[in-house]
Amino acid sequence: MKIIEIGLESVDFIKKLLASGLSMFKIIATGFKPYKLPVANKKYASILGNGPSLNESLTENFEFIQQSEAFCVNHFATADIYNILKPENYVLLDPAFFVAGQLDNYRPDITNMLAHLLDKTNWPLRLYVPKRAKN
Repeated sequence: MKIIEIGLESVDFIKKLLASGLSMFKIIATGFKPYKLPVANKKYASILGNGPSLNESLTENFEFIQQSEAFCVNHFATADIYNILKPENYVLLDPAFFVAGQLDNYRPDITNMLAHLLDKTNWPLRLYVPKRAKN
């Protein structure tokens, strides 16, 4: 039994070692370059998601959120509060935003959000997208 356990642990170790090596190769092959992020405008930041927890946060911490540098995500532009808070930063993380070459597969909620983002935003806004969305 002991030999089998040692053998299984060795196989598991080799798998993890190979996975780590593959990860390092991907980083080197893609030309990993750290990005220089913009300097923060305010001392504190607020990350504004979507859903019921956002409504609770807005009720309980509205003044703090207004005084902090706001980061909103994904479909936040469709919320009524978007124009009131005027967030400085927008982060798109949902892979559905980046379906390359598949225009016929775009979802109506995605096109609706993008239309809201373009129509409503009349202030400086930093847009953050994952590296995989580069093209």
